[in-house]
Amino acid sequence: MLFGIALGLLAGYFAARASQQRQGYAELDRYANHLILVGEQLAVETDKAVTDVLHDGKPFCSDEDLAFMRKWVYNAQNVRDLGRNRDGNLVCSTGVGRLVGGPRQVQRPDLDTGGMKVYAHSPLMISNQTTGFIVQIADISVVFNPEAYKYLDEPPMLYSAYLHPQNSNQLIHAFGHEMPLSPEEVLRGRRLLRDGVVYRPLCDTHSSVCAVAAVPYATMMVRTRRMIVGYLLLGAVLGGAFALIAVLFYRTRQSLEQQLRRAIRRGSLTVVYQPVFDLSTSAPVGCEALVRWTNEYGEPVRPDRFIALAEEKGFLSDITHLVLKLTVAELGDLLSSSSLRVTVNMATQDLHDPTFLGYLERLLAEANLPASSVGLELTERSTADQDNAIAAIAELQSRGHAVYVDDFGTGYSSLAYLHRLEVHAIKIDRSFTKTIGTEAVTASVIPQILQMARELNLLVVVEGIETPEQVAYFRSATSVRVLGQGFYLSKPMSAADFRKLVQTGNPVIQ
Repeated sequence: MLFGIALGLLAGYFAARASQQRQGYAELDRYANHLILVGEQLAVETDKAVTDVLHDGKPFCSDEDLAFMRKWVYNAQNVRDLGRNRDGNLVCSTGVGRLVGGPRQVQRPDLDTGGMKVYAHSPLMISNQTTGFIVQIADISVVFNPEAYKYLDEPPMLYSAYLHPQNSNQLIHAFGHEMPLSPEEVLRGRRLLRDGVVYRPLCDTHSSVCAVAAVPYATMMVRTRRMIVGYLLLGAVLGGAFALIAVLFYRTRQSLEQQLRRAIRRGSLTVVYQPVFDLSTSAPVGCEALVRWTNEYGEPVRPDRFIALAEEKGFLSDITHLVLKLTVAELGDLLSSSSLRVTVNMATQDLHDPTFLGYLERLLAEANLPASSVGLELTERSTADQDNAIAAIAELQSRGHAVYVDDFGTGYSSLAYLHRLEVHAIKIDRSFTKTIGTEAVTASVIPQILQMARELNLLVVVEGIETPEQVAYFRSATSVRVLGQGFYLSKPMSAADFRKLVQTGNPVIQ
């Protein structure tokens, strides 16, 4: 009997390792295919950029031509600069405009197929310390976003992306880590194990993109060892099953989701308030309500973590209701006796919640507050469903609420349909704010946003202000009213501290 148990455990050991290896290989294949998909998207966007600029109908490198290219770059996902070349010289680009002193000769390309030139990690005009991956087609230079693949990092897996022109055996490394594989091994597309690392090369003939996904074999198999230990323990001690059930039941009750649901029921979440200032007068004009949570072990949980969990599990609206209730309770009298406005973040689930508007209306009526004292912030993601967002915003506006588009410029709302949303204000994302005073390409986007806000008569709220230079920059935007929030102006604070701030003003900005 003991011999049979030993044979069964041995067979289970090898079966477990084979199963884990298959799972590891499948995960590596999924990662490689995802890399190829991103490469295909990048190739499609590059072709579209070249086609659109070639047929924009504007005079070569004129102000109108540059404006068209800059708008194109602003709406692009993976393209960060566009340039025009003539006779082997760069004449203008969206980052630097027309070159001072006339056209500048470009360096020798790393690859020239006749129809396409490739410059790998080439120095850019905007900064001598900045390099980029550039593809030139038909005298149009396309500078790729250096972050195009970076967000795909999935440690412990590593990646590398290559450009592989058709009818060529040459590979140009574009993004990611250097891999110890020859071009022939990459193009062959077969999985291989070398020096303890599993490599999965993959090429797509349609987009001329190749990718390599890699993971240490021992890391891939580490879960197998844990599974085997667990199997041996469970097989040796049948009574451990009862203990395991008890442990799983306890852990389920103490899981993050269960803790969060209990915290919402008990009303034990808290709210802090991020003051918002009129940059032209330095006066506080309101605040943004931000939810905070400390779990049952006394550990603070990051908002992006528990908000994402509530959204995934479908009870994010419960958090929104609680934040509104706490905000009205803590600041209701201050809002009713002043022109201050507090804004609360609204999620996609709130737009679809038929009880939301009624709850908000009753809450304000009980506190004798006008709807104008509470603004609602919609993330760009929640406005992706345009028809639903437009209807919801119209209803909120009709009831007197100001509606803001939060984190504007990060990918969902576009200049093409923002006017259809008829919102009250846009909030410039902190990723744009931090480019003020730098040579980053995105810095040129901010004047376009301010110009658009002026044309659409929108209020602008700038997030993430952390330096006096940023304050000065937005103060100079006299054509549009600009409000600001950020750690340089004031950190999030309790309701009591916000009341004091309203009474004393803000001594930081002068």
